[in-house]
Amino acid sequence: NEYTVTYDAAGGTVSSATQTVTYDSNVEYLIPERLGYAFLGWYENTTKHENEKWTRTSDLTLVAKWEIANYTINYELANGTNHADNPASYTVNDETITIKDPSRTGYTFLGWTYEGQTTPTKNVTIAKGSTGEKTYTANWVANGYEYNIIFKSSTGKELGTTVVTAEFGSDVTINAQPINGYITPDSQKIKWDSVEPKTIVFTYEP
Repeated sequence: NEYTVTYDAAGGTVSSATQTVTYDSNVEYLIPERLGYAFLGWYENTTKHENEKWTRTSDLTLVAKWEIANYTINYELANGTNHADNPASYTVNDETITIKDPSRTGYTFLGWTYEGQTTPTKNVTIAKGSTGEKTYTANWVANGYEYNIIFKSSTGKELGTTVVTAEFGSDVTINAQPINGYITPDSQKIKWDSVEPKTIVFTYEP
């Protein structure tokens, strides 16, 4: 005899609402789909039905059981610090998410790049109804900072000053200026690691 399986996709879709099966045959149930959800199986009340041999003598109604999918949001920060409001995951039902700017000492944030967006942009959203894992890469440019350079004698007399600007995080060699009547001190290798005014002193011996 033949029997009918009726499918209730419970918010999803299935290729056919019904399926005809024959007694004592092996049944492969249809697989439904639902955007943003994982299919957990077909249920008759609390009984889960998987592919099986048909031995019942009545029709069957199956209801799909779903679990909402959580999608990971990856942030590649390149030594920066993520904004506290940026979520680590999202679901298809979440309201539109705006990805906020990260921060990094000594650098200006240029924007995010991601699949399909190779130019850094700050206007990044994940629209409600989106699915899939997301990866956002932070792009930075180093800021330039000024250091005050002071030349003075070993007795404390100021012999001159200048200002040097370099990018944050760079290694800079600063050379002392020759001054008549004094021995020029050795150059200094400086790690440009301060966003606040910094003073570097060269001491000259007569």
